[in-house]
Amino acid sequence: MLKHFGPKAEEAAVTAGQRLIQQGLEQGLEQGLEQGLEQGRQQGQASLLLKLLSLRFGELSAETKARVQAADEEALERLSERVITASTLSGVFDDS
Repeated sequence: MLKHFGPKAEEAAVTAGQRLIQQGLEQGLEQGLEQGLEQGRQQGQASLLLKLLSLRFGELSAETKARVQAADEEALERLSERVITASTLSGVFDDS
């Protein structure tokens, strides 16, 4: 189809297509990096919280570990603050 317009038109279309592919790749890479960084931050927060909980309250059950590891960033922040104020492990997780 582009051959009817000549080689310059065909070349321009190929170049435009290559730019679009490159932009898509760059956007995908950027999104992937951001997601990876977010997951890394969340895993680091969870790891630190587990350490603080075990130092403060002793050995943690598998259920407690799983609950912390499944928490999102907002919940991890809230739980981390409660480590300081709660007198019991259940108090850290008490949402009342």
